[in-house]
Amino acid sequence: MKRAIARNDWPRRRLGEATTVLSGATPKTSVAEFWNGEVVWLTPKDLGALESIEVSASERRITQQGFDSCSAQLILPNSVVMSSRAPIGHLAINTLPVCTNQGCKSFVPKPDLDTRFLYWALRGVMPDIQHLGDGCTFDEVSKTDLEAFEIPVPPLAEQRRLVARIEALTSRLEQARQARQAALAEAETILAWV
Repeated sequence: MKRAIARNDWPRRRLGEATTVLSGATPKTSVAEFWNGEVVWLTPKDLGALESIEVSASERRITQQGFDSCSAQLILPNSVVMSSRAPIGHLAINTLPVCTNQGCKSFVPKPDLDTRFLYWALRGVMPDIQHLGDGCTFDEVSKTDLEAFEIPVPPLAEQRRLVARIEALTSRLEQARQARQAALAEAETILAWV
């Protein structure tokens, strides 16, 4: 009999307890000295364009002067960045220090929470997080609501076991997707000959 992936007896913790939740900010776009610098500045658009779960670059960068001019916060590597509006739900793990605009929230995990487990746990509960969103122009989920949101947090060894299993399965899915694309391309080539 296969062991259950999720268990009801795992303790649930609020994201505000299990992580430090950070908000983003945008320097004034009219000040040229704030832009085209070295600081990676992520937006929901950057997260939505990703083809992997990790992020290390952004479409736009800001200068240190731009960073200092607003309430942007430096997010340490190995945190989870989430788009919190337009749309709610894009996720990535940053591989280097970054900051974000106000359309993102970031989760810096505490020592007993594996970053990759947090990423997959958030993916799993994203429909529930999206239901927290509200707004006039577009839905947005607030920092307060995210801090109060609970996720299951098994022991660290179990978190890592689950991540290994999930990522083995997603790797197999990606290999199957690539094989399917190659087969379709070959079939189209043969049909073109006919």
